[in-house]
Amino acid sequence: MVQIFKPKTSNSLKGKLLTLDIERLDFNGRGVARYQKKPIFVDGALPNEQVVAKIIEQSSKFCQGKLIKVVTASKNRIDPHCKYFGRCGGCDLQHIDKHQHINIKQEKVSELFSRQKIDDLPWQTPVVKDVWQYRRKARIGVQYNRQGKAILGFREKGTNNVTQISQCQVLLKPLSDLLEPLTKTVNQLPAQSIGHIELIYTYRKHKPLITIVIRQLKKLNDKIKALWHEFVQARQVDGHIQVIFDKGADTELESLTPIISLGYQIDKNVDISFEANNFIQVNEQVNEAMIEQALIWLNLSNTDRVLDLYCGLGNFSLPIAKRVEQVVGIEGVDEMVKKAQANAQFNQLTNASFYQANLNTKWQSANWLSQKYTKILVDPARAGALEACQQLSQFNASDIVYVSCDPATLARDSVVLLSQGYRLAKIAIMEMFGQTKHVETMVLFQRIQS
Repeated sequence: MVQIFKPKTSNSLKGKLLTLDIERLDFNGRGVARYQKKPIFVDGALPNEQVVAKIIEQSSKFCQGKLIKVVTASKNRIDPHCKYFGRCGGCDLQHIDKHQHINIKQEKVSELFSRQKIDDLPWQTPVVKDVWQYRRKARIGVQYNRQGKAILGFREKGTNNVTQISQCQVLLKPLSDLLEPLTKTVNQLPAQSIGHIELIYTYRKHKPLITIVIRQLKKLNDKIKALWHEFVQARQVDGHIQVIFDKGADTELESLTPIISLGYQIDKNVDISFEANNFIQVNEQVNEAMIEQALIWLNLSNTDRVLDLYCGLGNFSLPIAKRVEQVVGIEGVDEMVKKAQANAQFNQLTNASFYQANLNTKWQSANWLSQKYTKILVDPARAGALEACQQLSQFNASDIVYVSCDPATLARDSVVLLSQGYRLAKIAIMEMFGQTKHVETMVLFQRIQS
């Protein structure tokens, strides 16, 4: 029998240009269209737009498209403020009118809650401050091209490549102004000698203090130190710049000069001290407003005993301590617990205690577990606080404020708290990361009176 070869027809869309009608934004701020009953995600496309996109990724369930041309633009589309937008992966929403950013983030949270069958959220006024030049701490990536030239900037969208930038519109201006001279200095150093650079802006005795942490990949020598000393001396005018070398271990820090301690002030006169590798909220203005809102929502009195879970350096604990009988902070990282204790002592707050515990497991017997708490604050990392929330009912607290940097885990954990006899009384977006897709949310849960 003669067999006739028939080539298989390909249904592959990869590499093709498609004209698409964008229906909505997804949770990552990408435009979503449908083609042949399959969702296609297009970075930079907006709802109610018609665009031309090139398919760059295809799976059995979805496609990823690269925006080539906007045929019909949305009324909410604006020209990006930054010339690197679209290449640099630092910002996601610069092409959208800033007045729509909160709506987009609220819709994202609402949809995630709706998936958990939680609807009609009691939205409160969002916390919004400056959405440009707000970031006081950032890690700058360093890569080297084939010629050994250093490239300083942030990761490109969807790749590990670093986009070379000479300024950044969301960094505080004194930090942004350092990018170009930093690049010049790094290019005078031996190739492949630096992994990344951390920039931190704080105050010391009411004067600006800029700290630059250099992740060293090669051994320091006098020539390298001299170049950095020259960099510092050329820029210490109204404030102070210190350069610290990180040689890869917690104890392996070296500085051109004695290391100046870092800190910031909250709640008018509470001082928070921290180390360069500690987590702090990057937006100083929103952090202040967030703390104030948490204090109001908790409706604190001098008879309250408050439990602060994932307390970090005491960002919430110490302002709370000024208003209540007792606050107990729990943190998983022992170094942070010691810093929180030291911060309480420095601020002469004797009613604040701190303990180390892994909150993401079944809690074991501990002194802090046997105490009574009237109110609770929870401020976890992106992974959320599922295990902690499952164990909060034992305290029978009247109010719980949950501060979240990931709405998906927030929605999941909210189901647990609602099942324990709480109602969702208030919810608000806090624009901690302006111009980006990242969402910071605060929720107040109140125990239902029987």
